Amino acid sequence: MLILHETEEILMPDFTVRADITPEEKIKRGKTCVHQVVKDLLKAQEIEELLNEYNERKTKEAKFCYLIDKIECDFQAKIYDLQGVMDYDKTKEDLKYYGNRAEEIVRNSYTASDFWIEYDKPKYQDNEIFKNLIVDIQQIPRLIKE
Repeated sequence: MLILHETEEILMPDFTVRADITPEEKIKRGKTCVHQVVKDLLKAQEIEELLNEYNERKTKEAKFCYLIDKIECDFQAKIYDLQGVMDYDKTKEDLKYYGNRAEEIVRNSYTASDFWIEYDKPKYQDNEIFKNLIVDIQQIPRLIKE
């Protein structure tokens, strides 16, 4: 299921908060991209149904895959941050996309990757493992120094 979601990105980018696209439009575009990739396969309909399951996030498997996809992005942001590729001030420019959580995100962000992680934290609140894992990822620089 997660690989199918990643298949979308063969033909379209992985949109960030800066993208001027609604979640509904992103799903629609993703479905179109996956259809283009799998349409000639024998199990194309089954594949597209799995992607729909992922997008609806109603099953425990779909919810798990969604959280894996999100935490992978947050972890990648942390890696880029540790490599010095991310800029705190540049990342702070995204605050206008964070809505009513912007102040809270700034208050809890000490590094560039913290902005991404703080933005995504509410997505992990219903899963104790992911909730703890994102805190551990956020603390990686502090753990390295200890």
